[in-house]
Formats: sequence, structure tokens, C-alpha cells
Amino acid sequence: WPHSPHHHRRRAMPIFNTRVEEVKNTRFLIALEGEKSRRQLTLFQTEVRLCTPDEECTLILPIPGPASEVTLIQLTHQPDIFVDLGKVFPSTHKPHLKHTEKDQLFFVVSLRHSSVIASLDELRGAVSLSKEAQRDLEARYHHGFAFAAFSFHGSGLFPPIGVLHPFSRSLYVPTFLSGVSCREGDDPTDIRWDHRIYSVNTHREDGGKDPVELLDNMKRRHASGTFTVIEEPSVDAAAALMRIPDYTAHLDIIRLRTIVGPHPNEDLTLRLACASVWYVCR
Repeated sequence: WPHSPHHHRRRAMPIFNTRVEEVKNTRFLIALEGEKSRRQLTLFQTEVRLCTPDEECTLILPIPGPASEVTLIQLTHQPDIFVDLGKVFPSTHKPHLKHTEKDQLFFVVSLRHSSVIASLDELRGAVSLSKEAQRDLEARYHHGFAFAAFSFHGSGLFPPIGVLHPFSRSLYVPTFLSGVSCREGDDPTDIRWDHRIYSVNTHREDGGKDPVELLDNMKRRHASGTFTVIEEPSVDAAAALMRIPDYTAHLDIIRLRTIVGPHPNEDLTLRLACASVWYVCR
């Protein structure tokens, strides 16, 4: 976890029940579960460093909709799903600084327990919440939300987790920050995003560039004579998505939105690239 000029800024991601020092390399995959589906698929992974080594902590994902319609997806056999998704898109590196995504991941945190909790009142009874977490949950998620809770031990790479939940008009990305600072009194708006959000069949303005467009932009930006090497996509998007349990949607296009730097502290929504709210147009 090297220090950087931005190390004092808090990096944004979902809610922790207690304070943690830093999160980074946050990745989401957002899509409909299948054609004509009314459920959204959300996959998530990040790296986390706790304020106290070997501490027990709980990560909380607010999920719109009733708990009876929320399902946790086991991704035990897909630990590299976000590595594969990264290879669906082109990337750049300096020859003398070349490294792979796996090289950065030093330790996988131990997931102890995962559960779906029906309401904020039940969450208070099941998880010990800091004052900051209670305040933010009450202000933003008091009504209309269930909660996926993942208790873990130690610092390191969070294994990929998946949730199926109700979909309504726009795809929901739980990016609001709470609890990422070991210091009392830090400004909750002083955060730095470090996000790669993959999405399927979304509007370009929300979802970002597709692999072809991104590769073309890179080739234009890093013309002949520069010291940057472009690595072209090496994994087929459909093949990567087929590895995800319960995912059956038709793939029209996959997009990547990268957000690095200061950003408003809020959840995101992504519009589908289709006039209908219930299915993806072919």
C-alpha cells in the first residue's frame, strides 16, 4: 500500500460498519440477469486496509428492493472474474514499469459470513455499527432497501461477491462512501474514487466506452514514438460473462467507465441502451 500524493484522500466504496484506513481498486460489473429479466446482477471486488490489523469488519451493500427478492451468488470458482473482464478491454503500460493486475494483489481477506438483511432495524441488531455508519444508513437507506452484509477478517483483496436483486428503470451501483478514514472529523466529501465499472448493454453516456472505441482512443493518444505500450483485448466478453452463475443475458455491448480522482459522494445509476425498462433490445 504505497503512499502517494493522494493518500490523504479517502477512497470511495460501499459502507463499512466501522472505520477502515483505505480502499482501492474497486471494481463492479453491472447488468441485467437475463433477457426480459426484472433482476439486476451486481458483482463487486475491492482492496481494503483496516485501521487495526487482524480486525473483524463488515462490508455492507445497500440493495434496492425487498430481501425476499435478493440472492447472493457464490463466486468461489470464479476468483479471477475481474482479471478476465480487464482483459476484455485494452490497457497501456510503460515497458520499464510493466506489471499485471495480479501482481498488485498481496493477500485475500477471509470472508467469515454473508447474509441478506431485510431492513435497517434488523441490520442494527445483527451488526455493530459505528455512529457514522448509522447516520449515513439512516439518512439514505431507511426505506426501500435490503442489505447484503459480508463479515471479514484482515486487510487485503476482497474476493469477488455477487448479488441478484430487483431492477427498476435504471441499473443501480452502490458507490456511496461511509467509514473510510481512521481519523475522526474527516470531511465526508473529501474522497478520491478509484473505480472500474463494467456494464452490459448500457447507455454510452453512463456506461463509458466499449473495447473497440477505447482501443481506438488509445492508439490516437499514444502515437508512434511514445514510450507507452498498448495491450489489445485478449479475452472475449461473452466468454468471460458465461462463467458467471445465473447470468443468461444477451450481450449486445460491454462498456467500461473508469473514475479516478475526486467525485461526488453518491450512488450511481446507469441507463440501459434500450427504450424498454424491462428487457434489453437486440
